Amino acid sequence: MYEHQLELPEAQAQAAMMLALAGELPSALLCYERNPSHCHRRLLLQAVAAGAHVVDLLP
Repeated sequence: MYEHQLELPEAQAQAAMMLALAGELPSALLCYERNPSHCHRRLLLQAVAAGAHVVDLLP
């Protein structure tokens, strides 16, 4: 599952890079998942940036 992939050292390094970039500039993670609760980007943010502000563009 995707959650287990987030534990890999490569994923942790990429997540750290994403957070560093987001700390410098306004950033967005876009997703085209029909059901937002299944979006892997949401899982990523929950795993590495629990306090991140999430905006769902779909009603």
